[in-house]
Amino acid sequence: MTRRWLLLLVFTVTAGALSAAEFPIDINSAPLVDIMELPVPAEDAQAIYEYREFRAYFESVYDLMKVPGIDARKLEILKPLVRIEPVDIDYFAERMNVAQRNVRRWGSSEGSNEGLIDLWIDIAKDPPNINTAGVYDLMNLQNVSPVDAVAIFKHRKAIGTYRGRRDLRYTPGLSGWGYMNARSLVEYQSTEQKGEFHGRYQVRARNTEYHSDVEELMQEDVFPTQNVYDSWYDRLGLYATRPEVSQKLFLKYYLTGNVTLRGGVLSWRQSGEENLNEHVKGFAGVEGLQLGPVQIDKVYVGDYLVGFGQGLVMENSDYFKPRKSGYSWDKRYYGIIGDISRSEEYKLSGVAVQATWRDFKGIGFFSDDEKDVVLNEDGSAAAYITLNPTIENDDLVKYGLPPMRDALHEKTYGGNVRYLLRPGSHVGITGYESRYNRRFDPMGGETIIDRPDRIIQADNEFLRSYRSPGEFRRVYGVEMQSVFNNYCVQAEYAEMDVNGSTLKVGDDPGAFVSSLWAQYNNLNFLVLYRDYDLGFDNPYCRGFSNYERFKGTILEDHYYLTDPLYGLIFDNGVAPQAERGIYLSTRYRLTTAIIPRIEYDRWTRVSDGATYSRFVGNLEVRLLYPLRFKVRQQFQGRNRADELTATSYSLNDTRLELEMRLSNYDMIEFTYLRGGTEWPPRPRLVGGVEPDGDHPASGQAFQPSWALLLHAIHNFTDKFNVSIGALSYNGFLWFFEESDFVASDKRNSMRFWISVQDRLSDNLWIELKAAYDRGLPVTNTDVRRYNQYYGSEIDAESIMNKEKYFRIQIDYMW
Repeated sequence: MTRRWLLLLVFTVTAGALSAAEFPIDINSAPLVDIMELPVPAEDAQAIYEYREFRAYFESVYDLMKVPGIDARKLEILKPLVRIEPVDIDYFAERMNVAQRNVRRWGSSEGSNEGLIDLWIDIAKDPPNINTAGVYDLMNLQNVSPVDAVAIFKHRKAIGTYRGRRDLRYTPGLSGWGYMNARSLVEYQSTEQKGEFHGRYQVRARNTEYHSDVEELMQEDVFPTQNVYDSWYDRLGLYATRPEVSQKLFLKYYLTGNVTLRGGVLSWRQSGEENLNEHVKGFAGVEGLQLGPVQIDKVYVGDYLVGFGQGLVMENSDYFKPRKSGYSWDKRYYGIIGDISRSEEYKLSGVAVQATWRDFKGIGFFSDDEKDVVLNEDGSAAAYITLNPTIENDDLVKYGLPPMRDALHEKTYGGNVRYLLRPGSHVGITGYESRYNRRFDPMGGETIIDRPDRIIQADNEFLRSYRSPGEFRRVYGVEMQSVFNNYCVQAEYAEMDVNGSTLKVGDDPGAFVSSLWAQYNNLNFLVLYRDYDLGFDNPYCRGFSNYERFKGTILEDHYYLTDPLYGLIFDNGVAPQAERGIYLSTRYRLTTAIIPRIEYDRWTRVSDGATYSRFVGNLEVRLLYPLRFKVRQQFQGRNRADELTATSYSLNDTRLELEMRLSNYDMIEFTYLRGGTEWPPRPRLVGGVEPDGDHPASGQAFQPSWALLLHAIHNFTDKFNVSIGALSYNGFLWFFEESDFVASDKRNSMRFWISVQDRLSDNLWIELKAAYDRGLPVTNTDVRRYNQYYGSEIDAESIMNKEKYFRIQIDYMW
């Protein structure tokens, strides 16, 4: 009783003294001056304010106990003086947080690249409403299988509306893996109202690292037989390069309840370019129009992405993803999307429409654009080439090469029509035709290949590239998908019209991909078969394959080409290699603590019959909650049945990872990697001129690699986090460094980085990152006496590369 009277007396006395503020105050919105009038020490009042501003809003009065300095006695004093009002959640801010957290997970998939990650981040920032989205909209979400999408769609029809994650969790037929991913990639209620205007703006600046193969190509000596070193790296001044800068603006206006206007603009420059707006892309579109019985899902004018089926006929982007199955982290998108990605060579610019009528879904598109190609002496085009780094025609002509930039005028039109059999099941036809201002003819490699005596059977993939009967290219195909119970079957067959009949199957070069997917709550597996004819040279094909087109051909050997620059045909290539084989993948959740994943692939390279195999086993163990132990073992090889052939190799790669997931999304990660590649020994390359000479690396039978990584993330608040990393490595290594893809091949190397992300307000984010790398180059150079320049000693081993990198990114949403 005494305690109650004491509290009442304190409240009565303080109420009169605190007349400047109206009590009880809402501590989720009150300014600091009002919070400072509460009857607690000033440092406690300041702590309450800082907790709200920099950590989280209060959901109940008892959350005050989470504030340092507030104990049970002080809470009793504060209870009658404060109130908790609900805070309107900024859904745009939440989407940004989810997208940023997913960057590391998407990037951890082998073969990922920044272009695709940027695309999926843009999609994640604009999630579909689960209560209005169609089956194919749900299928576009990462790690949501067609079976999961159909389960969500059917359950929504049964219950009427998803109210939140709880309803989603108990969806019949939805796998646990599908739920874990879908819950953060959809919204459950429409927060936008008619007349609302939203947007996102991003600016990014960084001094990027070129892919190791591209950097090697650019540094290749154009005239190796002369005593003057001359490379495209020097010609373009890439040693003192200007940083890459990009600006991206995305706009969204809700015209009515169902009709939305969208638009976007992207401008960027590659490293080394002067003009900040060297490259510009953009689009404008309308979604959700109803024209009588026809639903106009999307209409875009400008630049757009389009894809359907297994990607055999059409999926336009400048990015190659090995083993892109359409499942898990290797998703494909269906339909059209406004394109503000950095794809340039294979972008489509014009108009695209996606519509639905009864049980039919259709897509039509038209594009008119210029492409970069290699020109033959007669003016025909030998091959597409992606000039990245950008090289202008004036520079090409200056150094004796024909113009390549925008040398081909391409008009493309096509589409896809699907008949919907039931939710998630359809049959469809697809096709496109490109009209050019010149013919395509590889001409036996006369323009590109300097050493025809070095041509081998694998080079048939290039030598048998498309030789057009006219100034056009025509590709068409059929595709299907069927979802039944826990299974999904997908297939697509495509042909490229060369000289056969349109209605006759098999008389033209073709491609076929089919897959069977099965899933249960804790188990899924995928079986996929692909078969590409050698002559199926479709530049817009992004079908499943392990390697990109021209892998293993003379285009990889820059020193056998008339100019090393022509190696960009392969190094920046994105079409799949002609392969024939079967791929298996499975994930089984034995218990909540043990999750194994297995991949196995066996295929044949069509051009020369070389056989490949690849096995990857992953095991994740969580015996103690905060700790995750991961093991990844990879075996890969070529022509292993005949290991004495010069083209055989065997790869062995082991990764051990210990991850400690702490509270508030904090994490500490240790990774150890050890592996190497073994080739048949080549005695002619081993040993020096003198009996005691050193042997070059290229003569070794085994090239090892190892790495040790320490990485930590600490979230000081919900809005501010710091990530640091330290890496020691030797040999080739690929990994994602926060949101940057890094591929490096050095010896005795160290790398350090720090990244800071700060959400300055609900709408403004900033990311700062710095990295430092030092190491010796892996040159594989034969430095024997007769191979020296100027007759002097070569001491390349003692040259230490020291490189600094930075990245600045600002995101603003409203």
